[in-house]
Amino acid sequence: MNVIEIVGGIIQWVIFPILYLQYSFYQQLKKQDKELAVLQAKSEVQTQSTDRELKEIKQTVDRIFAKLDSLDNTLRK
Repeated sequence: MNVIEIVGGIIQWVIFPILYLQYSFYQQLKKQDKELAVLQAKSEVQTQSTDRELKEIKQTVDRIFAKLDSLDNTLRK
């Protein structure tokens, strides 16, 4: 065996598998990053929707209390 065959064997049986593993890990990481970005966007939309609904509920409750106060004031007169 000469040096070129040894280097070729090292490249074939050590370097290529390591590079393949790195590439597959990189692909998984990209996929997970995309999935995470989608989940974060969905969470943000849901949070905004919930905040908007809570604001509407608060406004409705405030209007109900204002009407009750006006009815109370009318009945006391």
